[in-house]
Amino acid sequence: MQLILKPDPADKTPNRFVVLSDGVQVGRIFDRVPGASAARNANWCWTIAGKYCRDCGLGVGGDAATREDAIAAFRKTWDEHAT
Repeated sequence: MQLILKPDPADKTPNRFVVLSDGVQVGRIFDRVPGASAARNANWCWTIAGKYCRDCGLGVGGDAATREDAIAAFRKTWDEHAT
């Protein structure tokens, strides 16, 4: 299934993206706010909304060092758990 990454229309902060599947927002990828609590070198965060991820409860997400790493982790999790 094709996923599209585009700037978040509701958030004008740079490096905030929504992930779309068939035109529906299914998740987000964004850079961390400086000083936010995160693992070392985890500058990016990704999330998949729970209703689009079977067996994920309220959703699933993680940290990544780069935007590309966040995209790859999102895609891998999506392919394994998307409903």
